[in-house]
Amino acid sequence: MIEGTKLAEGKGIVSDLIVDSNVIIDTFDPASDNHADSLSFMTSILERQRLLAMPMHGWFEIVCNVNKIKAERK
Repeated sequence: MIEGTKLAEGKGIVSDLIVDSNVIIDTFDPASDNHADSLSFMTSILERQRLLAMPMHGWFEIVCNVNKIKAERK
């Protein structure tokens, strides 16, 4: 284990907020109907320095969709 990554002894990372990957994806997609709400929500999370949790496969979904959004902009 890398030093300093564990936030609570015996419990791993503890979060009271679980976010679906679609919320994060919509933050990066101005064409999404939910873009403004997602951007506002994620900005609030960052400003309040909240720790959030997401299923591991969510990161795969985010990378794939953000790459797709970037490719469509070209």
